[in-house]
Amino acid sequence: MNGSLKIARLKRRVDFLRLRAGKRASTPAFLLQHLPNEGGQVRVGFTVTKKLGNAVTRNRIKRRLKAAVAEIMPTCAQAGTDYVLLARPRALTRPYTRLLDDLRKALVDPDHFSPRSSSGKTPRANQTDDRP
Repeated sequence: MNGSLKIARLKRRVDFLRLRAGKRASTPAFLLQHLPNEGGQVRVGFTVTKKLGNAVTRNRIKRRLKAAVAEIMPTCAQAGTDYVLLARPRALTRPYTRLLDDLRKALVDPDHFSPRSSSGKTPRANQTDDRP
């Protein structure tokens, strides 16, 4: 994709909320959401909820995700895009090489992303409406 991009951090709640309406890619270790931004730079945010464990566990997950982002995003991310990684329980135990592969695939394969509908729900591919 791009040569080498500088990665900035998303820190404001409003930025995280804006990305909820974006496209998403699901992997066993995380959910990746993304939307274009106006600044032209790549920005990344991380969400690791208390459901995943105590502070030590959550910090370890964040360190693993940050390391994967630092390794993969400079070459695979799209310029002018904001990303949020929402950690899942397997982010702690998934082998690091598989974590890297998941992130690379989520960034490079646009078909991996699914858009959000206006209701905030991800549309289902086989959904039919039999009502008159």
